[in-house]
Formats: sequence, structure tokens, C-alpha cells
Amino acid sequence: MNQVQKAVAEVDVTGQTTDAETQADIKLLNEEGKVVTDPSITQNIAAVNVHVTILQTKTVPITLETSSQPADGYLLSGNPVVDPEEVEIAGKSATLSSIKEIS
Repeated sequence: MNQVQKAVAEVDVTGQTTDAETQADIKLLNEEGKVVTDPSITQNIAAVNVHVTILQTKTVPITLETSSQPADGYLLSGNPVVDPEEVEIAGKSATLSSIKEIS
């Protein structure tokens, strides 16, 4: 299995809190995800410039508001249940600060 299935450039963003510009080496992988080291295969580009956008995350509740009434002959029984009760959203800090709930 020495055929190239894909080329990947990996960037470690562990602990990153802001956008980043970096350079990443290109690895050629076979269909098993292993690096291809065939000397007959050459790359014209060994690395790429990468811009990584880091988004802030926030957990917000999901609220449900019912409007109007069920059809004639039907009755809303009990309180509707939302599952999950909250979700994690991601975005730029300025955008997330104004979001208090999802409804």
C-alpha cells in the first residue's frame, strides 16, 4: 500500500485562544493513514502557510415558546420538553456576548 491517498498538513492548536498564522509540513498518506515514503514519489511543495481561526465557545439554554393554539378538537397537555436543554455554540467573542439563549 504505497499509493498516495491524500496529502495532509496538521496544525496543533492545543491551548490556542487567538487566530494563528503558521507553516505546516505536508505529509503524503496512503489509504491506511500511514506516511508514504516511496523514493520514486517527490513533492514540489514540502510545506504550506496555514491561517487558523480560533472561535470562542459558549453553552446556552434552548427555550421553547408555544404560540397560537392546536387545531379544533385538540388540546396541549402538559409542558413541552426540550432535549437537549442547552447547546454549545461557537463564534467570535463579540457575537457570542449578545447571545443569551436559543429560542
